[in-house]
Amino acid sequence: MRLNQVILFVFVCLGVVSVSFAQSETYSTSGNQMHTTTGKPDFIVGEVAVVPFSSRLYKSHFDKELIEANAVDYETLRDALRSGLNNKIREVFDSVYTTVSMYSANTTIAKDLDVLYSSFHYNYKPVPKISDPEEEKTLSKWKDKVSGKTKKQEQEGARIENGQIVSVSSTGLKYMGVDLEGEDVLLQLREQYKCSYILSLTQFELIVPMNVDPLALQSGEYMREIKVHYSIVEAETGKEYTGGLVTVEWPSSVNDLKTIEEVYFSQVAEALLAAFPENKALDIER
Repeated sequence: MRLNQVILFVFVCLGVVSVSFAQSETYSTSGNQMHTTTGKPDFIVGEVAVVPFSSRLYKSHFDKELIEANAVDYETLRDALRSGLNNKIREVFDSVYTTVSMYSANTTIAKDLDVLYSSFHYNYKPVPKISDPEEEKTLSKWKDKVSGKTKKQEQEGARIENGQIVSVSSTGLKYMGVDLEGEDVLLQLREQYKCSYILSLTQFELIVPMNVDPLALQSGEYMREIKVHYSIVEAETGKEYTGGLVTVEWPSSVNDLKTIEEVYFSQVAEALLAAFPENKALDIER
């Protein structure tokens, strides 16, 4: 076989191999950028951009128990909680909104997440009171059903009890809110990701409730709390549409991460979805 024939044969083989690899990947494009994913694609456009809580704004009283129960280290635990909450929010929201996750292994999205974090202006804000009389009436019925009486110790915000969203009012409670600064960042969010809203999970807490019974705490059988601070930011203006605090009760006997995600993060996600404006069913191509 002549030399030029050998070279031609090698190039043909390489071409076949490259085609085989290409067929095992899926590609999504946005503008002039190309994102490579494997398996189920990580959508890169959506009406709502879901921004995970920053690692700096993670607080937990139960790291030791969770680390031991799941045989993970601290960073793996924290990342599992970030991704688990993010995944459950997308699962719940996708029945109403298209979503794009800013928690991604995609390097471009990961860089954009860092830009978002640096563009957020964080500040504590009073938890908003519900002003709609019908909504107040409905939530009041839920409270009566759950507790039978008003609890002075309860905190203002959105609380899930027995699968219901409950509003509790008191003075002074605040949540971590954000506004987004930078017209160029907002323009990129609108044009590249096609989003109308940014759901920013601003702070995440796993804590012992303030009003826990000391005897229950001593016995190890008590209800913990998952607290998620959030802001819903309009992509057009960078201003907060609304924000608040979701609190979900979580038994001390449950330390399995999968159970926490499936049961309790689902409740958080449902409460967050309830805070959104009515979906306008934007037609977004994927």
